[in-house]
Amino acid sequence: MISHIKTNQDIIFLTIDDAPHSISTPQTLDILKNYNIKANFFCIGKNIIENQNIFEKIITDGHLVANHSFSHLNGWKTNTMRYISDVNVGKYLTNSNLFRPPYGKISPLQYFNLKKNNKIIFWTTMVHDFDKNISLEKEKKILEKSLKPGSIIIFHDNIKAIDKKNLLLPYFIELTLKQKFHFETLDKYLL
Repeated sequence: MISHIKTNQDIIFLTIDDAPHSISTPQTLDILKNYNIKANFFCIGKNIIENQNIFEKIITDGHLVANHSFSHLNGWKTNTMRYISDVNVGKYLTNSNLFRPPYGKISPLQYFNLKKNNKIIFWTTMVHDFDKNISLEKEKKILEKSLKPGSIIIFHDNIKAIDKKNLLLPYFIELTLKQKFHFETLDKYLL
């Protein structure tokens, strides 16, 4: 399981989970375009089907597309065959062997089966932009501590995360650039 990329370079891997979303993803793409940043979008298959034009814009804008399953199942609550099938449909739709388990929950048997043909990507730091109980100030402090070479950071493109994400993502990008880090896509280091 990959939760950090070994490097001595000042590189950060910005990842966005749950895209494409009809409202959130266009806003995320605008923020990234404003700063000329490339990100890694872990997409949900059913969201791709519902928002095909937004999915295509993610690709056209030069971002990496990766698999976040078809229907965002919790691996701890789903039998292995059904889980693997769901992940494989997401893999087909994203055409990516980079996979992030929804909720970070995957059983050992699911992991063993999927790692044969996938690189399983976790994270160094998760932004809880979807959680209204965690203050913006606390999130900012978490982000400030996350700036280490090779860190993989997660933001979210879903309805619960929009407001906080739209404030925290520009803050994080500016903080990162101010400290002379730059953003990369995972494919350059994992494929």
